[in-house]
Amino acid sequence: GAVDGYIPIGSYAELQDINKTANLGGKYKLEANLDLMRVPFTKIGIDNRDGKAFTGTFDGQGHTLANLKIDMSGDDNVGLFGYSKGTIKNLGIKSGTVTGKEYVGGLVGVNAGTITACYNSADVTGSGTTVGGLVGSNDSGTITASYNTGAVKGSSIVGGVVGWNYSVDINASYNIGTVTSTGGNAGGVVGSISYGKLAYNYWFDHTGDTATKGSGDPANDDNATKFGNSAGSGWPAPDNTKSWGVATADYNGTSGYYWKDIGKWNGGTDPVYPKLWWEE
Repeated sequence: GAVDGYIPIGSYAELQDINKTANLGGKYKLEANLDLMRVPFTKIGIDNRDGKAFTGTFDGQGHTLANLKIDMSGDDNVGLFGYSKGTIKNLGIKSGTVTGKEYVGGLVGVNAGTITACYNSADVTGSGTTVGGLVGSNDSGTITASYNTGAVKGSSIVGGVVGWNYSVDINASYNIGTVTSTGGNAGGVVGSISYGKLAYNYWFDHTGDTATKGSGDPANDDNATKFGNSAGSGWPAPDNTKSWGVATADYNGTSGYYWKDIGKWNGGTDPVYPKLWWEE
């Protein structure tokens, strides 16, 4: 039963059960790390019609999901959450594969809600357009203090964190996974931006992938720090502002100081990347 208004999730079956229409508006907390053992998983939330989007709250409480397998290659809106208008926070996808057609992300296919302090390390593949490591399409949703390390592949509009971003900023997030687009618009952080900006994000420039800038859309704002393996790679310094400011008290991000440690380049030999307030 519910505890403090939240339904505890402690198994594959309980997690999968959220995708029933009657459960999409519920409040959930993940009670432990789960190994999903690559048992095929069906996305939670289908689309924005007929009450089929996830509209609830999912709090991972810092726990992780390992060996996620979503193989829905003929579907759009594919991710752990296919279409979300709710709140997803404090959740990590530790490993796995997510495969769809268009609007594909490791965590969320289409996000019109709020994502905070989440990460994806599963490999994400879309046979079509609009593919992101964390989110395929960020449709007026909010993404803060989150990251991707998985490999991301698609036909166009492919981004390390988000494929296509509409109308809002992406704040304090990063990607260190490879980004591959067979048809253009590949970005280290975002594939394409419409009416939004990248605000204090970073990405790693892998030799051989197709992302050459933070944004794959040269007509819009790039404004992402590139951490590559060249002497010219930029590195931020703590500036006592809400951009690269370091939280000095409880690292809870409520002050807007999202970073725990800015890290350092170390001449490129053994770089230490910045860590968000919630990372170990």
